[in-house]
Amino acid sequence: KLGLICKPTMGSINNEQTGLLTDSESTRHGNANFRETTTTIAKTCMGTGTLALAYAASQGGLLLSTFGLCLIGGWNAYAMHRLCLCLKYLPESTKPDPPSGTSMFGKVAWHTFGPVGLHLSDILMISLLIGILVAYQDAIVSFLQGTPLTTGSSALDAFVTSIVIAGIATVPDMGHLSTVSAVGLGVLASTFVIIALKGGQPSLSGYHLWPPNGLVGMSHWFGCVVFSYGVVPLTYNFYEGMARPQQLMPAASLALSLVAMAYVIIGCGLLLLYPAVSGDIMGELPTTGIIPTLVRLAFVLVIVLTSPLLLLPCGEMVEGKIIAATGISHTPWLQGGVRFSICVVCTATSIAVPGFVVVLSFVGCCSMSLVCFVLPPVFHVASARNEQKWNFGLAFDTLMILWGMTSTLIATGYALHQIYEPKH
Repeated sequence: KLGLICKPTMGSINNEQTGLLTDSESTRHGNANFRETTTTIAKTCMGTGTLALAYAASQGGLLLSTFGLCLIGGWNAYAMHRLCLCLKYLPESTKPDPPSGTSMFGKVAWHTFGPVGLHLSDILMISLLIGILVAYQDAIVSFLQGTPLTTGSSALDAFVTSIVIAGIATVPDMGHLSTVSAVGLGVLASTFVIIALKGGQPSLSGYHLWPPNGLVGMSHWFGCVVFSYGVVPLTYNFYEGMARPQQLMPAASLALSLVAMAYVIIGCGLLLLYPAVSGDIMGELPTTGIIPTLVRLAFVLVIVLTSPLLLLPCGEMVEGKIIAATGISHTPWLQGGVRFSICVVCTATSIAVPGFVVVLSFVGCCSMSLVCFVLPPVFHVASARNEQKWNFGLAFDTLMILWGMTSTLIATGYALHQIYEPKH
């Protein structure tokens, strides 16, 4: 919140390591410490996207599935850092304050590009988060089918889990989800151990140094990996949830490094055991039996524990729009009602219009690349336009904007391929 950030001193303006204000320059408004934030960031990354890592490794080859995974993790850290650096320019902005209830991401967009920037960024963010939530609901329904916990009705299964997700997401900020994140990481690790034990004899037949299918394989790898990280849109939510926000970038760097190493192990390790994988790893498991059932139920739990991390920022943006339009004050009833309503809408969409999930996948893919890789350097270059000299950081931002736009085209092509592939 702008009122929580005081005018920075010269020392904080020149602080390129964290881009955040010190304790004396900002009011603490969260309760998460360094370890809790690191855990939450790691869990935000490690959701159902991990199921596609073995397939991504088979499509991308060993070089992309090792060094490339680490580079994408570093790219996410760079983008988060750029968003953090934008905060130091907010007190210097000559624009009027944005509407009441605007999210931190929206405030940066407002002070950078005005009302148009605010509305466009909100559209991108909300479409991205809702697209992922709809896909999560669809995954929950498919995983519960044939298990003892299903009610026998896809609609009822989705509705019950949406109530649980909405209940978890009523916490004030990300800092309160650290325990949930830790449980989710534990369940995820145990699940992959079980999947590995169910694998066949190790075989190197699935390994290739380079992408075996050329640019098509690279686009498949990129699309899978981008969705397996995707923490950049939540940068300011992590920031607001921390007791000491200037520790955000060290926590993010550690979390993304650990996630990158885990992804290399999961992707390359499972490809060794499932060399013929042609999609998510769940498709390689038997459809019946105790172990496959436990794995599916475990992933339902992982999704239920991951969804609140996305529902919370989406709800905050919608709440801000309602407050700005009606002038009502923020209350727990408004917060809970909005987040529950989003869950219901996502659930109804995934059940009533199954094909819409594919469309949202396309929209989400475009939004993910734009929000993660294009907007952060664009915001930073625009925020720093009054700097006296052009420095290496701004030049690098320009280069990353061009590369981010290229990656958006790649991700969009991947999504289009996924849409039309079943038809051929």
